[in-house]
Amino acid sequence: MNSLVNFGRTESSTYDSAFVVKRENISRILEIIEGKFKLLDMDFSPQYTVRYKEGQTSVLRTSDELFSLDNTVRNPIVGLIISSFNDSDSEAFLSCKVCFGYEHDPNTSRLVCSELGKICLKVESSDSTVSRQTFASLEEQVQRTYLSSILYKTLKALYKLWTNPKTFISVGNILFFTIAAPILLVFLIFSGFVVVRSFLNLASGENLSTFFSEAFLPERIEPSLVSLMKTADESGNIQDKVDFLFELSKNNIQEKMNRYEDAKSIFDFSIDFTNYTDILAIPFSSLTFRLLLIGIVVVAAIALSLYTIASCYPTKVFLVGDYEHHYQKILSRRNAIWNFLFLTFFSGILINIVTPLFQL
Repeated sequence: MNSLVNFGRTESSTYDSAFVVKRENISRILEIIEGKFKLLDMDFSPQYTVRYKEGQTSVLRTSDELFSLDNTVRNPIVGLIISSFNDSDSEAFLSCKVCFGYEHDPNTSRLVCSELGKICLKVESSDSTVSRQTFASLEEQVQRTYLSSILYKTLKALYKLWTNPKTFISVGNILFFTIAAPILLVFLIFSGFVVVRSFLNLASGENLSTFFSEAFLPERIEPSLVSLMKTADESGNIQDKVDFLFELSKNNIQEKMNRYEDAKSIFDFSIDFTNYTDILAIPFSSLTFRLLLIGIVVVAAIALSLYTIASCYPTKVFLVGDYEHHYQKILSRRNAIWNFLFLTFFSGILINIVTPLFQL
């Protein structure tokens, strides 16, 4: 008899991604593993190893115990190992291990809790066909827990670059920094130019409509010049035409002088910041008030964005117990903040573009 056609196989892999594990994900993983154990006529007795944020570890025997955990916001679950293996003396064997929030230590090859989202999957079987099929089915379920937001990927790439530059080097990252990064850099430089230009315009008493009207709209002409132009056009007197050209030139020069003086006044004072009386002598005018207001808005927008990135993008989420409701609150808060920032930004630009149309 040639009963040992397959000599066994081990399939394993580590996935580098933020994740959110739901009850249905765990249930489906258990269904797949249990089905393979029944296929080999083995007893199915899974084990759940739970690790908390403060370092405690607990071992559970049933999924009901896992789903009934409190999983508090103060001390949430940060790691979960679902494992099952047969300990019988038969030649056939199967071992499955799905580890959320763990990675292999490169020095000892032991599982350690990861700082960011990582998932380890390992399947061993005496039947290589069962091993491959089980691994493929479990891998599909693991991938369904991914959080694939571009912000997650960017933060993870920056974290890798900061902690271990050698592991950051890959074909994808090289292509990104040689093709996408220059395009992004040009966009950021252009955006910075627009922001600085708009900031100076606002500080000098103008608004964004000045910048956009120069690019997309015809320049608004003073009514007095329009009247003078009509008079010069209808009159056959040379002196009327000369007067029109003189007034036009004088108006243009005066406008440029006013813009220059307004912009110059922003930096046209010398302050000794070691002298308290000099600091108090800074002229507080409408220009200073606008600068202060703009500075507060910019700082508030940056602070709000940093807060959102730092607190509203968890990389290891287990939707069990209290944290399930807490995560929904995080998503609502994150969406509300980004919607507020984007709507404020684009509505401000839209208003400043549309306003000149009513002034023509």
